[in-house]
Amino acid sequence: MTLDQKFIDFMIPENDELINYSHRTKTERIADIIMNEGFEFVDSLQKTTDTVSKDPVHLQYWHNLREIYGNFTVVLSISKALMDKYIVKLNQIKNSHVSVEQLFSIKDIYLDDNDEEVYTLPPAYVKGYFNCKTGSIVKNNNFNPYFEDIIFTENLNKLMNV
Repeated sequence: MTLDQKFIDFMIPENDELINYSHRTKTERIADIIMNEGFEFVDSLQKTTDTVSKDPVHLQYWHNLREIYGNFTVVLSISKALMDKYIVKLNQIKNSHVSVEQLFSIKDIYLDDNDEEVYTLPPAYVKGYFNCKTGSIVKNNNFNPYFEDIIFTENLNKLMNV
């Protein structure tokens, strides 16, 4: 299925200050939960998302490859400056094997059925989602890729005190 231009425009970061990710899911209910409650992931975003490129051919490739995961594509967007700020702090911790997005978890970490830690990104980082079949786009009214919470620093401090 060819990726419609309006979806490409929705997926591509609005400016060079942002990093966007896409995640496919089977139902609109799940896409709504992600948009309203935050995006859950294990270990790092790279396990369940694709980094969005500005290259339409690249986007089409990933769209086709991930089609089996569902018709709904959730788009996440995070400020590069915010990520860089916390990467610098993480680099000051010796033997830290933490991905920066783990610090952005707004909920308590829990173990999934495979005993892996699950983290939750804030709903503010969810730009919205689109339905590849119907052509509808649902935008998150609370979208803010620059969102920062005191809990990010608290998560970092917990890591430093371990």
